[in-house]
Amino acid sequence: MKKYIWSFACIIVATTAIAKPSKIIHLDFANKNPEISVYEWICKQAKSNLYRKKENVALHMGFQDMHEWEAFKEDFTIDANIKKPDIINHNRYKKRVISTKLKRSIYNFLEYPPVQNCLQIIDIINEYNTASNIKKIIVETECFGTIEFRAARIIDEHNLDSYLDCNCGEIALKNNRYIIFLDPIKIYHWELSNNMIEALIGHEIGHILHDDKFNEYLILDFYNQKTGTYNIINSPLFVNYKKACEVAADIVGTFGNPKWIHEWINYCKLIDTDTPEDSNSSHPTGKQRAKYLQEIYKNIAHAP
Repeated sequence: MKKYIWSFACIIVATTAIAKPSKIIHLDFANKNPEISVYEWICKQAKSNLYRKKENVALHMGFQDMHEWEAFKEDFTIDANIKKPDIINHNRYKKRVISTKLKRSIYNFLEYPPVQNCLQIIDIINEYNTASNIKKIIVETECFGTIEFRAARIIDEHNLDSYLDCNCGEIALKNNRYIIFLDPIKIYHWELSNNMIEALIGHEIGHILHDDKFNEYLILDFYNQKTGTYNIINSPLFVNYKKACEVAADIVGTFGNPKWIHEWINYCKLIDTDTPEDSNSSHPTGKQRAKYLQEIYKNIAHAP
């Protein structure tokens, strides 16, 4: 594997640079290419925004360009140390069985033609426990390998206030397989409709389409190997990249479905909007997300 050399100055810049306040994303509908759909147009802009933010991180990590980043990524394997509890805690997921409501939403999502075309689904398998309850739904895809759906309590053991927060779904990456965790108790508590659950699944699939979790592990592991810390997670460059991941997942994960966009707007309104826009939160505020989603909904719902 090619050796990558960092300068100490480069590391300092990456962890201490002050990011200038900027708009989360600018969606230029006025100059939309008439040859493509509104959904294709916004996906293109979301991916371009994500690429720029990822490139900023890569350059400050010492890569010459994104070609070098991709070459490194091809040979990258996840270091076992990256799974230490204070960074990525797989123990936070308390397994549950998949309810009939969850199963219906998962299947409705997977049966949506644009989703099938995107994932190129080969097979869907229900895996049962000894009590004949579904413990996971395994989806074999042509483009993204195996994706698992599981029901679980998503609990941050270091923050008990998260017990009934709005975080009803998450993705994890284990043994090179993406897992989507859906929390049935939070879904019930927040009274999520079927369409809202499907929109939630779409958002998590959006992360998979961009390989967000793998890229995050790559950044953390590579940085830890060079510095012995994970301090890059506090870097404005990394925070801005993480926000771009969320924006892209929001946009791409709608698959252009107006019902899902509308319900995802409502979901974002459940999210605490008190977080300052210039904070180190890895997510845009609910207010910011609802704003660009409403703009998207207006353009897609009224598209010819």
